[in-house]
Amino acid sequence: MPHSPRPAPARWPVVLPAAILAPALLAGWNTPRVALWELLAMLAATALLALGASRLLQRRRVDREAVQAERDALLRLRGREAMLERAFEHLAEGVILVGPDTRVVLANPAAARLLGLPDPGAMTGLPLARLGTLTDESGRALREEERPLHRVLVAGERVRAQRVCLLRTDGRRWLEMNADPLADAAVPAAAGGMVLSFSDVSERHLALEQLRASEARLVAFLDHGASISWLKDMDGRFMVVNRLAERFFGHPREYLVGRRVDDVMPPEQAEALLCTDRLVTEFARPQRYEQSWGEGADCRWYEIVKFPLLDTRGRMVALGGVATEVTERKRQEQTLRASEQRLSLALQGARLGLWDWDLSQGTGTMNARCLEISGLKPTDPAPATADWEARVHPEDRAALHAAVQAHFAGDGEGFSVEHRLRRFDGRTVWLLAAGRVVARDAAGRPLRAVGIHQDISERREAQAALEAAHADLERRVDERTAELDIARQRAEAANRAKSVFLANMSHEIRTPLNGVIGLTRLLSQSPLSAEQAGRVQRIDRSAAHLLGVLNDVLDLSKIDAGRLELQPAPFSLRGLMAQVRSLVAPMAKEKGLRLKVHGAQGPDDWVGDALRLRQALLNLATNAVKFTSHGEVCIQVEAVQASPNSATLRFEVRDTGIGIAGDVVPRLFQPFEQGDAGTTRRFGGTGLGLAITRRLAEQMGGTIGVHSEPGHGSCFHFTAVVQSSAPPERDGAAPASVQSPQRLAPGALQGLRLLVAEDDPVNQEVARGTLEHLGFAVTLVDDGEAAVHAVEVGSFDAVLMDMHMPRMDGLEATRRIRLLPEGHRLPIIAVTASAFDEDRLRCLHAGMSGFVGKPFDPPQLLQALTEAFEPPTTAHRPRVESLPAA
Repeated sequence: MPHSPRPAPARWPVVLPAAILAPALLAGWNTPRVALWELLAMLAATALLALGASRLLQRRRVDREAVQAERDALLRLRGREAMLERAFEHLAEGVILVGPDTRVVLANPAAARLLGLPDPGAMTGLPLARLGTLTDESGRALREEERPLHRVLVAGERVRAQRVCLLRTDGRRWLEMNADPLADAAVPAAAGGMVLSFSDVSERHLALEQLRASEARLVAFLDHGASISWLKDMDGRFMVVNRLAERFFGHPREYLVGRRVDDVMPPEQAEALLCTDRLVTEFARPQRYEQSWGEGADCRWYEIVKFPLLDTRGRMVALGGVATEVTERKRQEQTLRASEQRLSLALQGARLGLWDWDLSQGTGTMNARCLEISGLKPTDPAPATADWEARVHPEDRAALHAAVQAHFAGDGEGFSVEHRLRRFDGRTVWLLAAGRVVARDAAGRPLRAVGIHQDISERREAQAALEAAHADLERRVDERTAELDIARQRAEAANRAKSVFLANMSHEIRTPLNGVIGLTRLLSQSPLSAEQAGRVQRIDRSAAHLLGVLNDVLDLSKIDAGRLELQPAPFSLRGLMAQVRSLVAPMAKEKGLRLKVHGAQGPDDWVGDALRLRQALLNLATNAVKFTSHGEVCIQVEAVQASPNSATLRFEVRDTGIGIAGDVVPRLFQPFEQGDAGTTRRFGGTGLGLAITRRLAEQMGGTIGVHSEPGHGSCFHFTAVVQSSAPPERDGAAPASVQSPQRLAPGALQGLRLLVAEDDPVNQEVARGTLEHLGFAVTLVDDGEAAVHAVEVGSFDAVLMDMHMPRMDGLEATRRIRLLPEGHRLPIIAVTASAFDEDRLRCLHAGMSGFVGKPFDPPQLLQALTEAFEPPTTAHRPRVESLPAA
């Protein structure tokens, strides 16, 4: 705003003090006692007072002008802000401002309307993830990294036109989203939040789906036709092709759609089709013609009809084509034409160049066509043999001479050579020269030869074009191969990333879950009221259920990734069934059900993965108990196929529960599937148990199935192939399979000094409470470096080592302990939330004596300690890895 010119200082501030002091001055002047210097002092004071008052008033005037200017600017700013707020509220597109904490800061009415919320204020302060569930076209919920919030605030991307499906209470709505970070170049996106805008494209999506359905019906209709059919847009790109068109154009349907004719066919053939396309487009009238592809026996003839497709206003919007193969008819026509040509050649010389050479004189005759091919006039004399040979291209002369001389020497009934010829008018053409000797002298020397010349320039050009197209196709194939290799590498990288994520997820969930389960068990050992004990028991059951869900998810992930390996070992089938009975019996008793378990007759010792067999059978048995409210559950096993070396075991679980409808059975063994939504709400569950059982059965060489009827119970069964176990007997001793290894006496572990390396405070509390309750003396350290130092300066009977710790992890700490003077004798057991087989192998390779996963049961830990203290005859010394070179 331009500044106003500063006004001249007012004179009244000077006059006013003078007027006030004038009487006093005059009175003083008239008083003889007033000295002259007093009068001068009063005059000076009066002048200074006048000057100060003037400057003060001038400054106040300037301040008032500045304040007024600021008020005007503030009013203009508020006006613009009000206009922006009105525009923001009247936008048809939903807009949401999200803060760096992922919570909604501001939203306009359109956003609330599109999300099915009453007003924008209802969203303020809520996390963005709570505003609705987003899925893709298949109905799958978007993963974290696919959502706009993650892509902008974490990945630092800009989201453009991402189409997602929003699940609202009143149905599904399709939204098209854009998102940008609220940050400048110097501030990361996560520090400033983001702005998310979206619009409802449900009608457009529905129209697109209907268009796709219509197109599918059209394609299905065309696929049942006897003719080759296609549709192109006005740019000449294929929109619809039927199956017969794949052979016609030489490419699959998926490749053809979206491409032009000149993208999928050699230039000469493509131009033949595009020529008639232009006629149809220009005149908007159908065109009918015949076209051939291929050569010789592979030649195919087609009768092609092209026609315009018009809209309601008579404008052409697409071009259709129908091709019918007429090869057989054309072959008949060609046969007739060939016969006519042969007759014409015999009578009139045809259009082929006919020559007749007198080899003894070096002269000859040519018909008009042969002269025309040579670049001569029909009235010109035929050139001499030498002149003709001189015009053969130097690079082709040797091949022509060799073929002719071989025939002249008596090899074959004739000769046929393709060569280039420089015509008499200077133009070079390709010729097919064919002939034979028709007269020889008594010595067999050729005297006369006849033959033809055919101009094959166009065919050779087409052949060259075809070779070029073939080379181009090979180049494209090489490029596509390279692209596929890159895609494969990306897929492998994604698979590795998934494995790392699963490992991290397992560790991050099992670590706090170990604290929940451990503290719950410690709490249950304290004096509690009946109500408190019941609540603690329910907490323990809930945590155990959560652990089961986690194990199921990890098992399914490992099976899908091909990382679940069976570990065959000798086992007792009767012992396996007894274990299942002991685990299922409490559940059945709690529901008042009868539990029957029948073992198999015959051999009891087998070799297989007993852990996975028990897991599969428990999945079926616990399901049977869960879905049965009264009656019984029967578990049995039998060997249905047996041989000297192997057998197929059939496990069967029958119940008297609610049963399963026939249309539901095909979905039962798919991941995350259950009978129906009502069953899921009533009985709970993730739907992973049956899917895992099916995968385990298939991996063990078997199958799975079910027979059920609603209201009459179900019968689930699966099979598994196991190997027979028949070890040779030793003289004077029991079979090796039943010998018991030497074990420590019960209670021998109490009082041992244990060093526990654990960085999580909650898990430290759980470890101390659990181990001290079992009678151990416990020393805690926070990381691997502290554990190594503690072993160096202290005396311990065993070490419980976590894998993931700050400063030094458990693997490195184990390696360093093993290098200490007595470190190789010290039992070191891994107690970790990492649950993969690779983690177990890494622990063993680092020199650990055993492996216990979190959350752990006290009996499981006692078993690991017992095995670690067994005599060396039953446990080999751990492998010790040397430290890497510095």
